[in-house]
Amino acid sequence: MKYLNVITLKIFLCLLYGNESITIPVSQYTDSEKFIRDISKYKIQTFFSLIRNNKFINDIDYKNFLDEDYLDYYLRSYPLKIILHKKDIKNLNDFIIKYINNFESDYLNSYTDHYFSFIESVSKTVKVLKDFERGIEKESSIKIPFKENFENIFYKKEVRFYETIFYLDKGKIVSINSCKILESKSKEKQKIDLRFTVKKDISSVSILKESFEEQKKINAKIVLEISYDDFSRTIYINGYKIVALQYYKPNRVIFEYLFKHHDEYIEREKLKEKVLEELGKPLKKSLTKFVNDIGFQGKRRELFFTTTKDAIKLRIKITKEQLDAANIRLSEILL
Repeated sequence: MKYLNVITLKIFLCLLYGNESITIPVSQYTDSEKFIRDISKYKIQTFFSLIRNNKFINDIDYKNFLDEDYLDYYLRSYPLKIILHKKDIKNLNDFIIKYINNFESDYLNSYTDHYFSFIESVSKTVKVLKDFERGIEKESSIKIPFKENFENIFYKKEVRFYETIFYLDKGKIVSINSCKILESKSKEKQKIDLRFTVKKDISSVSILKESFEEQKKINAKIVLEISYDDFSRTIYINGYKIVALQYYKPNRVIFEYLFKHHDEYIEREKLKEKVLEELGKPLKKSLTKFVNDIGFQGKRRELFFTTTKDAIKLRIKITKEQLDAANIRLSEILL
């Protein structure tokens, strides 16, 4: 199970720990759109009913909910009210536990642990984490804008924060007391007020410190490396043959120069000089075509090369962190 977007996580919190219903203003149309897509994608429609203009809309195709056939302009002008089905609370909690289990596994085995860390986070939500230092059994509170903001550089850390709150609650580290929407005259300034009580010393959480430091070492480990046999003119990745270059071709000259100057941006003019110097012929092909011709298409090209019209950079060593950050699997590179 992949991650829900931050709007869906906030709605979950407000529904589970608030008044079991929530209203998304018309001005936040895009937020309701994301929520509808999530509940359709993850087949969790049975947990909710939707109301617009005092009309229940709960028997439609959620996947196409926002199409004109299902929701005309008149209906769009009304806020969307989301109601949690009380009888399905247990199933929804089971869904969240499954989601959190995936979160925990990913936290310990992926680059995403750098997006949110109890110890090292500098996001806006660090205010809440500092509340842990005030002692056990004291209520903590944070007020966070309800609307998503992709311009906020801490956005992904906010997503991680909501996942972490669920994680701590399910692990009985904290007890969530309430999560309510704070109404504002300006809907753009609408916020949620999350209150919780710490039940255990935060340092006792298993995913902290040792696991984090150990994971950083794993993430720094080299998992892919290009090697080059200048006798046979063969390029390898982790010992797997990619291509054998022809001696009197520009590809060989270009690659050998890039390999000697890896992790540096090399200008096309410099490569033209090398080709002319060694082969006595002009370099006509583009740098992108060169990369494709030597067997680095698709994901390989994305991982090992950065090209522009006038420059190119070759990376010969890739860490686990870089691989995860690019959302690429080893099998996509080696097969």
